[in-house]
Amino acid sequence: MKSFLIKWIMVLAVLWIVLGWFYGVSFTDILFTSVVLTVVAYVADVYILPRVGNVFAAILDFILAMAVIWFMGSFLFEGPIALGTASFISAIIITIGELMFHRYMKNQVFDKEPERTETDSTYYGRPSNLQTEFGSEIDVDAAKKASEQGRNDDNIQSSNLRNEFGSEVEIVEVKRPKNKNQPSTKNKNKRKKK
Repeated sequence: MKSFLIKWIMVLAVLWIVLGWFYGVSFTDILFTSVVLTVVAYVADVYILPRVGNVFAAILDFILAMAVIWFMGSFLFEGPIALGTASFISAIIITIGELMFHRYMKNQVFDKEPERTETDSTYYGRPSNLQTEFGSEIDVDAAKKASEQGRNDDNIQSSNLRNEFGSEVEIVEVKRPKNKNQPSTKNKNKRKKK
């Protein structure tokens, strides 16, 4: 309620100075216009400001202020006044005030987001208890036993294990084929004996 009253006093003061002093609009018309404008702009601030930021909300407030003052003025204000110019000047001054009011709303009215630290479980938007497939440990001895029991081709040995999360992991061991151009160790040993 305090923020609504601050906004209403700001709008009333601007409209009273611009419309009352320079254009001779009655205080009753200014009061009624300021209440309508404050209600419309405050509802827009509450729902739009947290989602879009200060600058876009201020642009929206300028458009709302000009439209509401022009609309209300066409029905309420008596006498010939330059309604477009009066609405434009009032909307510019209200928008400047709205930029400061939006900072107040962010600091005092809206819930502040807690600052995140590296130790927080949702730092960088991810829970910290997730692991990749590289983080799980595999028992090497069990993998060798399973590979001996698995399919035994000449070049590929494969086995299926369950990691710590219960999902199945396939371990593939590929034996390198012997290069025909590379002498085997058996031939080297024979040459040394001769």
